[in-house]
Amino acid sequence: MAAEGVKVPDAPKVLLLDRHPEEWKDEEMKGEEEGFDPYEMADEKDCLSKYNDDWTEKILAAAKWNDKKDMLQALFDDINTTRLKPTDTTSLIAALKKLLTDSNINVFHLSIKVTGLLSKGLRQNFREGAKQLASPLMKRFAEKRPQIISDISSTLAVFLVSCPFNELLESAIVSLSDKNPNVVKFSTKFIDEGVKQTYIDELTNIKNDIIPVLMGLTNHSDSEVRDAILESLGLLKGRLGETIVSSFLKDLNTQKMAKVNESAAKYEKTKYD
Repeated sequence: MAAEGVKVPDAPKVLLLDRHPEEWKDEEMKGEEEGFDPYEMADEKDCLSKYNDDWTEKILAAAKWNDKKDMLQALFDDINTTRLKPTDTTSLIAALKKLLTDSNINVFHLSIKVTGLLSKGLRQNFREGAKQLASPLMKRFAEKRPQIISDISSTLAVFLVSCPFNELLESAIVSLSDKNPNVVKFSTKFIDEGVKQTYIDELTNIKNDIIPVLMGLTNHSDSEVRDAILESLGLLKGRLGETIVSSFLKDLNTQKMAKVNESAAKYEKTKYD
């Protein structure tokens, strides 16, 4: 259950983990048209109990990367379903935390996908998993392969259903101090998703945790990072309003302020406002 006073948003629009994005979009549109949530209608698949201490010890002890990959693939295939029956996933989460840092691309990429499916299938029952795995996922933004970036972003998007944004924010803020520009840029984009899907009262409560950190990056040496930061500030201005945000932005020059205002002008109100 979400903490008192904190609302967990609805399921995200797109998950790029096991099917083409258009399939996810079509499925959600169909569900909305028919007035039901496919997750709520689905039977729970009882399969997670087998991925216990023995399983996690075996995969972590495997000397060959392909053995790890085969075990992860079997797990992926098993949990690739709409809804999973909740069980104790402590050992599995701990193992994934290590596998996400594996040096082999096949292993850590499949670990990203598995993590996304667990969050999708367990929703709020994966709250602790989301909190523990957000940071190692964001560190993998250092990878430049588009599909890996896409799968990390999709997994983090589902985390926003499993866990309130304010509980994932610390991991994102830490990632903004990373030396790799890719990590900073895409962690900023995750913050954008969290900002969009957080109800306005809660966003107001956490604005002081976000805006000063973003302001500290407006002079970042990487132009793509600077653009992402200014766009994020604009989103916050669009959501929170001129009165609340203007005092934070007073040190921006005219050119940067124009980019912030351009981003703010693009924002359209949603149910979270």
